[in-house]
Amino acid sequence: MKAENIGSNFDDFLQEEGLLDEANAVAIKRVIAWQDRSGDESAEAYEVSDGKKNAHQPRRAEPFAR
Repeated sequence: MKAENIGSNFDDFLQEEGLLDEANAVAIKRVIAWQDRSGDESAEAYEVSDGKKNAHQPRRAEPFAR
């Protein structure tokens, strides 16, 4: 038996409640902040010291941390 989705999707629900635009704006801001943090950590991992790459690994960014 194949399972099928029942009802509408979450975007439809948010639209009906008048929250879709706000939810999208928050999501975009979180992704941009996550990308900024992720980029900073990547740059730190590849700093050159005495001609060699640093051995430490960057911390993993949490995309939804507040």
